[in-house]
Amino acid sequence: MLSICIPVYNFNMRSLVEKLHNQAIKINSKIEIYLLDDGSKKEFCISNRQLDSFSTVKYEELPANVGRSKIRNILAQRAKNDYLLFLDCDSDIESDLFLSDYDAACRNNNVIYGGRTYGEKPSNKNYFLQWYYTTVKNGAPFDERSKSPYYSFCTNNFLVSRKVLLEVPFNEELKGWGHEDTLFAYELKSKGYKIAHINNPILHKGYVTNREYIENMLQGLMNLIIIYETGKYPEFTSDFKTLHFLDKVIRLKMLWLIRSGYWLIESFINKNVKGSNPKLFIFDVFKLGNICKFWHQRDIIKVKD
Repeated sequence: MLSICIPVYNFNMRSLVEKLHNQAIKINSKIEIYLLDDGSKKEFCISNRQLDSFSTVKYEELPANVGRSKIRNILAQRAKNDYLLFLDCDSDIESDLFLSDYDAACRNNNVIYGGRTYGEKPSNKNYFLQWYYTTVKNGAPFDERSKSPYYSFCTNNFLVSRKVLLEVPFNEELKGWGHEDTLFAYELKSKGYKIAHINNPILHKGYVTNREYIENMLQGLMNLIIIYETGKYPEFTSDFKTLHFLDKVIRLKMLWLIRSGYWLIESFINKNVKGSNPKLFIFDVFKLGNICKFWHQRDIIKVKD
């Protein structure tokens, strides 16, 4: 049986919950929709508490924000059913068969990713960057992402056996935003678990501003450094482009050269990334330059210590 697990953060959940509830009661009354709030603002908590009146809904609030990895582990521990469907709170479902399709697919698979769509280009240019980047990087259709099942995995819309997730939990050393899903997919692969892909997408709704998205990406780079420093994931390092680049730069002792070169073009890169017409290649250079910058700063801090 299915538990729909949704980490909630500063989002009104009524629309999504109503759709899930209506589909759930048609399939099986034992399906639960578990909303766990991760330190949202008071106005969102007040609004979402009312959803506990739905027969399928269980709503709880954590006393403080614990982050994207830990909250999913907590949901896995507390959920009552054998299969867990994780959805991001800023999602919408467009198919009337959304839960039915997952219910059918889970009979033969331990981990399933349903995909994501992004809708129309935001009219406000201040919200353009996330839409643009994620549409290109994560918006591959079902047949394309099926060719690289681990690399194409995201946590916004996936079903997993509770038993598997308790065996392979999310890494709670990763704080804030970014790459807990990438590492989770790698660890599933290393344990021999396959990720099945189906054509059952959710619509992403909650875009953040360009500045917020850049801050999130920089936070994600710090998480990559945490992963790299452990030394436990050599295949992950070689498979993941950004870490592979950092590893090669360090091994060839070229960090000073890359840092110097990036310093010369950094103002141009920042202007493009933060502008109204960002280029995907430039954004990739932005990430590569900044992960080297962060590694360099880390070395300086260690010397001071």
